[in-house]
Amino acid sequence: MDRVSGASEGVRELDEPLRRIASGDRVIEDKDGKRKHDFPLGGRGRSSFEASSRLHELWRRRREMRRGFADRAHPFVHQGQGKPYLHKMFLELSHALLRPQGRLGMIVPGGILGDKGSTELRTLFFERCDWQWLFGFENRAGIFDIHRSFRFCVLIVQKGGETHAMRAAFMHRDAADWQHAERHAMAYPRARVEAFSPRSKAILEIGGARSAHAADHLR
Repeated sequence: MDRVSGASEGVRELDEPLRRIASGDRVIEDKDGKRKHDFPLGGRGRSSFEASSRLHELWRRRREMRRGFADRAHPFVHQGQGKPYLHKMFLELSHALLRPQGRLGMIVPGGILGDKGSTELRTLFFERCDWQWLFGFENRAGIFDIHRSFRFCVLIVQKGGETHAMRAAFMHRDAADWQHAERHAMAYPRARVEAFSPRSKAILEIGGARSAHAADHLR
């Protein structure tokens, strides 16, 4: 366990350099609507974005002069803030290893639904994947030999495209419910996530179609 813990701590040191290499020229907007690069190069001042754009363009041209064999979409650049939990690293690494339209399925802790530290992973799955399934469980019946208050979920994601809606269910206690998942699932639109949590993309756990209808009227 010490070796695993040490490896997870090392991700903190690798995360920021890889993030900047992989997506430093991506244009984003701050809360005031001002455009900037996620790794700005233009210093400060009114023309900082234009200066940053020129340097990023120069760097892109230099990169195109050389041939590389590594995937530019490095893993571990979507780990977000907080502790580098192993389930987050496994999810992102699995995504990086998938071919386009490849699918991953995994059982992970319930924190993937709403933890602030999982915001970037949720954004990745919503904006660059087809997030197909999210089936949530409570451990009150002791499905796993962990504390009875813990929550976990099954998720299935297909690499590529974007998510418009996923099939979702929450707060189940019987593992057999997953065998008949379609009976329990409801359509969970991405628009609902962005309406209730536009920044963190937290997923609101809803008990059923009636609760979903009521929640949509609160937006």
